[in-house]
Amino acid sequence: MAIGEFISVCSQRDVELAQLDRDGRRGGEEEKALLSPVQAAVASALAFSVGALVPLLAAGFVRDYRLRIGVVIALATATLAASCARVVIGSLAAMGVTFGLMRLFKASGI
Repeated sequence: MAIGEFISVCSQRDVELAQLDRDGRRGGEEEKALLSPVQAAVASALAFSVGALVPLLAAGFVRDYRLRIGVVIALATATLAASCARVVIGSLAAMGVTFGLMRLFKASGI
């Protein structure tokens, strides 16, 4: 996860630096404001590790092997479902705002 984030931010930074070169604004404050690939990779690694701790910590308190597997699966599934619900709810809210703005400005075709 962290490697992918590092590569993604490196690519984004290269594009932004090239744009600053084209605009003649390279150097100074604008370049310092760009994202750091190392910071993005560390943040991604930490977030991934913290997310992995949830089912592992719960399983640490269960002695029975079969029950431990069930707890890990249940918690991982619940965590993924919560993450999916967050994305779905956010997407529905964005669609609602877009629809509302289109109705507000009486866009044709609705």
